[in-house]
Amino acid sequence: MFSTLPVVLQAKILPDSFGDLGQGRLRNRLLRVATVDSGPAYLKSGTGDAALDILGETARLRWIGDRLPVPRVIYQGSEANTAYLLITEIQGTPSHEAAMDVGPEKVIEVLAAALRQIHAIPIQNCPFNSVLEDELAESSRRVQEGLLDEDAFAKATGGNPSKVLADLVAHRSLVRDLVFTHGDFALPNILLKDLALAGVIDWGIAGVADRHRDFMCVEKSISRNCGPEWVGAFYETYGYINVDPERIRFYWLLDQFCAHYNPVV
Repeated sequence: MFSTLPVVLQAKILPDSFGDLGQGRLRNRLLRVATVDSGPAYLKSGTGDAALDILGETARLRWIGDRLPVPRVIYQGSEANTAYLLITEIQGTPSHEAAMDVGPEKVIEVLAAALRQIHAIPIQNCPFNSVLEDELAESSRRVQEGLLDEDAFAKATGGNPSKVLADLVAHRSLVRDLVFTHGDFALPNILLKDLALAGVIDWGIAGVADRHRDFMCVEKSISRNCGPEWVGAFYETYGYINVDPERIRFYWLLDQFCAHYNPVV
C-alpha cells in the first residue's frame, strides 16, 4: 500500500503504521496512520464518486477552519484517478459509545449544543449553497442509470424511486429554514472527551440546507443508539419546538437515494 501512494504523501507517513478501517459509504478506503510530524491521522482514498466526496470534504474542512473542532487537512492530492485526503485525528470517544458507558442524558446535551454551534455558522458567503439542487440531481442520475436497489428502496419507502423523486421535486418548497448543516449528524460522527465535545468528523456533504436535514439524521441516530424516548430531550436542549414532521419525512426520503445506492467502482 505505502509504495502506491503519491511520493509527496509517502514523505508524510511512517511506512509501517497502516491500520485498515475498511470502506466508507462510497467504497472509499479508510486507514489509520502515523505521520512523520503530526501524530496519528486518517488517510482516505477513493476513485469515482468516492474521489469527488474526498475533494468535497477537503474544501469544507478548509472553509470551516477553526470555527468548529474539525480535523485539520494535512495533505490532499490525486494520482492515477485516485484522490487522497490525510487529516489529523481528533482524540475522543464516539458519542454512541459514550452513551452506552454513561447513559444518554449528558451525551444528548452535548449533541444538542454541538448542532446549535454548527447551525450558527453564518451562511451568507458559504460556497456550499446548492445542497438540495445537487442532491436531487444526483438522485436523478442514480435513478436514470439504474444504480439503486429498487426492491429495497420500494420496501423502505412504499414507492418506486422515480415516483418518490418526482414527489420530492414537487415539494421542494418545504426547504426554507436555511442554516449551515453537517448532513450526516449521527452519533458516531460526534466525538467526546470527558463528556465534552472533542470534535465532529465526516464533512463530505455539509452545506446550506434546512435545519431539518440534520434533525432527520440525529433523530434516526438517537433512536437507534439511545432509544426514541430521547429525541424529545434533544430538541428541548437544542431549543427548537416547531419540528416539522413533513420536512423530516422529506429529508428521510431523500436519504433513501443514498441508503440504497450501489456505486460503480
